Amino acid sequence: MTDWLFDTLIWTAALIALVLVLRRPVARWFGPKAAYALWALPALRLILPPLELPAWLNPAPIAPQASETAWIILTEPRAPAATSGAEAAVPAPVLPLASLPWLELGIAIWLLGAAIFLGLRFSAYFRLRRELLEDAREVGRSGRIRLIETPGTTAPLAFGVVDPVIAMPPGFMAQRDRTARDLAID
Repeated sequence: MTDWLFDTLIWTAALIALVLVLRRPVARWFGPKAAYALWALPALRLILPPLELPAWLNPAPIAPQASETAWIILTEPRAPAATSGAEAAVPAPVLPLASLPWLELGIAIWLLGAAIFLGLRFSAYFRLRRELLEDAREVGRSGRIRLIETPGTTAPLAFGVVDPVIAMPPGFMAQRDRTARDLAID
């Protein structure tokens, strides 16, 4: 299980790095939609199972060479040394730390920390959204994006995926500088 997880995380990180390198040339040649579609590659790698080669494509196992087997020395098993009764009653020490699954424990701690971090980020986002929409008034729409004016901000701010909103300070749409207004909306 941990081999699969480690392999998945390594290859997903490699795909993310590849997307970061390729996204600008792809956007230049094919447009921004194709550049955004590249992000599907790492996402798919996270959810798809690993690909296995068919049996006829797998490489044949390599037999050990004669020089490698020359170092194997066969010995007869030795009888344990005679011990007194007091020594035989003492069990061998068990190292509890060595028997812990450190990799699984580390992954579990990392996942717990990531879940806590995401929970804090989501709660901060929803708190900010609630504060911005509290005293807001809608001034228009651009497609499915709501344009609102709110005293909760001093500069244009875009947020929301399901319900996209552009929050602007009061009086922002009444500015004479049309370029600044258009930059906030586009």
